[in-house]
Amino acid sequence: MKPTSIISLIVAFLLVVTGLVTCFIAQNIASANGEFIFAESRGDDLVNTVEVGEDISKIELIIENAEVNIHGGSDQSYIEFINFSENYYSLSKSNTIISFDELPDLMSMLKFWENGFSFKGMRYILNFTKPSEDVKKSVNVYLSKDQNLKIIDIQSDTCTLNIENIEINCDYKICANDVTVNANTLKTDGTFTVNCGPKEERAKSVNLNISYALIKNLNIASKNITTDIDVFKLTGESNITCDSGNISIKLISDPTLSKLDISTEGALTVNDLEYLNTYQSEGDPNFPGSFIINTKKADVNISKTNITAPQN
Repeated sequence: MKPTSIISLIVAFLLVVTGLVTCFIAQNIASANGEFIFAESRGDDLVNTVEVGEDISKIELIIENAEVNIHGGSDQSYIEFINFSENYYSLSKSNTIISFDELPDLMSMLKFWENGFSFKGMRYILNFTKPSEDVKKSVNVYLSKDQNLKIIDIQSDTCTLNIENIEINCDYKICANDVTVNANTLKTDGTFTVNCGPKEERAKSVNLNISYALIKNLNIASKNITTDIDVFKLTGESNITCDSGNISIKLISDPTLSKLDISTEGALTVNDLEYLNTYQSEGDPNFPGSFIINTKKADVNISKTNITAPQN
């Protein structure tokens, strides 16, 4: 072997060793800061975990088709991103915002600018670990009761949102075409909004299943809506707009104590009494909360719950 070839091999070997050592050191530094260079393998799942500091006030999730699970009562706040290929998302944590953006294609690794381009990094190109095609993508958000969140913002095409034991006064903004929300104990002094766009365009389909909720303002805009709310208390305004569906809401207090403005060509029942097309009530000033339900032909049923509400 020629001396130049031997020298080239030695240089290449040194570069490889230097690169591996650099990656090892960077990974340890990232782990010490609560960040991960590559996802962890947990059985068949790939999991990337990010801590949510006390200064974080907004969580933004931009996803294509995934399940989002929000759990309250955790000892500390953190987020798990499960089965997302690292080549196809960006994750940033800056100031008071954690932002996750599932990118559409491989070309999104390259960012073209007017005078050149940049890419996310060689570590993504060299990382060939990918989740299986048939595994489910999900985001698990674990929040402590002291987390000072102001906004949870979810943008997607098709999304299932599961909420469990959340008592944080923040706004929920869900922007998607097809949305399913399953909630068990949801309390917020903010606004819960479901639509499909910044100008409140209607979603295609919204399926809302809630066992117990105390929400200040509820806003839903969709072509088709199915709601099944067993125990509900509203202290602000509720605006529900749709073309068709089935709206069933059971209130903690007598519905006639709330301000109601309901319009539909479907079946309309308030307190087990049937009405034709419209129902309006000024309510009782001592019981805050107003419902505006405007639909073409959805069936609407507003009644008092027979379930004992959890103690505040």
